[in-house]
Amino acid sequence: MENMWGILGIAVSLVFGVVGIILTIKSKYSGKITFINLQTIELFDAIGSSLEKLAVTYDGTNVSENLVLLNGAFINSGRTDISGEMVEKPLTLKLPEGYKWLTGNVVESEANARLSIVDDTSMELSTGLFRCNEYLKFHALAQLPVEDGEKSSSRRFRDALSFDHRISNTKPVEVAVFQPQEKIRENLKRVIVSALVPLMVIIGFVASDFILGKPNEIIFSYNTGPDTVEQTRVTPTRNTTVKLESLTGDFRQEVPFGEFVSNLSGAPVLMSRKWDLTEIILVSLVSLFILYSVFGAVVEFVKNRRLLRILESKDRTQSTRQGMPLGRFFSTFRKLFLPD
Repeated sequence: MENMWGILGIAVSLVFGVVGIILTIKSKYSGKITFINLQTIELFDAIGSSLEKLAVTYDGTNVSENLVLLNGAFINSGRTDISGEMVEKPLTLKLPEGYKWLTGNVVESEANARLSIVDDTSMELSTGLFRCNEYLKFHALAQLPVEDGEKSSSRRFRDALSFDHRISNTKPVEVAVFQPQEKIRENLKRVIVSALVPLMVIIGFVASDFILGKPNEIIFSYNTGPDTVEQTRVTPTRNTTVKLESLTGDFRQEVPFGEFVSNLSGAPVLMSRKWDLTEIILVSLVSLFILYSVFGAVVEFVKNRRLLRILESKDRTQSTRQGMPLGRFFSTFRKLFLPD
């Protein structure tokens, strides 16, 4: 039982230590803006490549290829409103040299937002008061340089796009992977089921040892010198030798089996085994890793569900400034395995 409390103590200490570090890092800045790529469309590939005589033009100029339309959204996903006084440098959408912003337009906004092109590779987003859990949706058109390679234009654009800002008490822009709710739910189910199998094996292994006890081991008295006898644990090897390890001292040696037999002193004895520190740490770390993977999947599910609800919400009169209440969290977790 003492060993069981030791394992639980180490596991709990590790969990609280990791959670403490994560919370400390997260609490440094209370402001956070999340970017969601709702859709990236390769306009020429989608429209102009199927018919030979069909031309795609922009502002009176023919577009041959590498024109990408971004349908995106920004959400104030932090814990504080963002006002104009907090902005030293507006949120900027940046592209590398050779890329070019053609136009940008805010199509839906709760923060009186607008996009303006600064130069070929920079486009700034200015807003009024950007409250917690408010969002804006926008369209932006970019032209990419011609490159030989296997990457599609949309993939190159996503890899090239970056964000910059200097807004007081606000983290760098978080890029969220937007997925349908059903896909997120299935991913979470798969992670939980995959984690349950090894977790149940570990629980069964540990419980059997504590309830039934570890198998006894045979301890041998071995003459290590003229007047010295060590109580040793014996481990066979793959050849004709055995490894000896003292229970009380530093004696460790690998000797031929014949030499081992000739130096035995007295009859061997049975001794009950206990959990050693290595086993306790190993079981704790494996259990912590499994629980952490499940925790990460749950957090990702809740975060994506929250972002999806913000984007799809029709009634903005309900306050969501405090995040997801505890009741809604358990309701979400229940619906995960009992979908409507």
